[in-house]
Amino acid sequence: MVGDSILQWLVSQIEPIIDVLKVFGGGIVAASITLFFSGRRLDRDLHRAARHLSVRLIDIFERYAAECAHVPAENARYQRSDPYDFTGIARLPDLAPLPDDESGWRAIEPRFAIDALTFGARIERGHSVISSEVENGDADDVEAAVERNATSLGRAAWELAAEIRKKYGFEAGDPGWPIEEHFREQAAQFDEFDALRAEQHRCSLEAMTRVAVNVPPKMP
Repeated sequence: MVGDSILQWLVSQIEPIIDVLKVFGGGIVAASITLFFSGRRLDRDLHRAARHLSVRLIDIFERYAAECAHVPAENARYQRSDPYDFTGIARLPDLAPLPDDESGWRAIEPRFAIDALTFGARIERGHSVISSEVENGDADDVEAAVERNATSLGRAAWELAAEIRKKYGFEAGDPGWPIEEHFREQAAQFDEFDALRAEQHRCSLEAMTRVAVNVPPKMP
């Protein structure tokens, strides 16, 4: 039949084109598959490197947080009679050296890398504040500065470790005592102290203003 003849002719014309498409299409598919599995392997390697570094960072920052949390207790054990006796005041803890792990630093979430690598600078700023109090204040001022910075830095270290744990699928840390609540309470105490001091300063300024207003003018 004429219809069948036309169909056979169309098939004969299309088959070479299909064969060409199969050749080129197969190459593209093969390349796509190769790229896909290479990408998966790279992602897996990066994830493994990030997790390896994250384990070490979690340990460093949780240990640092624990050291900071114990600063108030260390200060409470020391009784002094000289208001300028700084010998018994606890030191602001220093961070342990960070891992030398280039592949891990490249693989880990950038915000974690930035927070971890700049944490030492935050500690240095804390030391600078404490040194200023040593030069200009008494032992109570220095002690308060140490505890304030220990609370701020310890809380930040614990939160950083907790975020890393969550990101890379580790269970929440268990320090054996309510360390997060401790940091919140300490921070609340400092906020309350700052508010009280600001109110006292405001009242003092108001009193000075009233006195100045009521001072009679000098006679010529």
